Amino acid sequence: MPKNLYASAVIILLMIGLSPGLYGQGITVSPTRLFFSGEPGSVQKQSIVITNAGKEAVAFNVSLNDWYRDSIGQKVYLPANSTSKSNAGWIKTSANVINILPGGSQELVATMQVPAHLKNDSISNSMLMLTQIARQEDRYVKQNN
Repeated sequence: MPKNLYASAVIILLMIGLSPGLYGQGITVSPTRLFFSGEPGSVQKQSIVITNAGKEAVAFNVSLNDWYRDSIGQKVYLPANSTSKSNAGWIKTSANVINILPGGSQELVATMQVPAHLKNDSISNSMLMLTQIARQEDRYVKQNN
């Protein structure tokens, strides 16, 4: 293992609590945390698998945000690239929207390119958000009934 590593963390937050229609539908995400370590200039990939064990198809918007903990330990979310420790701009995902059929799974690949100009032993973070959105079919049914 190299002595001088650049470490980054991406925590995946599945916005189930904010999505009333998703409660109890059997959505799982694995893993729930990604940790990237590597030299400046390196490129790394990690996969996340989202599984829908429910009876309805679901759709998620994929986005990155910054975050920190306030004085009482609560997470405060900010737009991507708005903190000095953000790595959100270095991460690309294989999809911006994920649709998962009942009983199905989908892989989401997160690719991080660590900027070459960074000093070794830096630490940064961001949050990968999976937020439930209305599927096109759901919108069509609601508009035409």
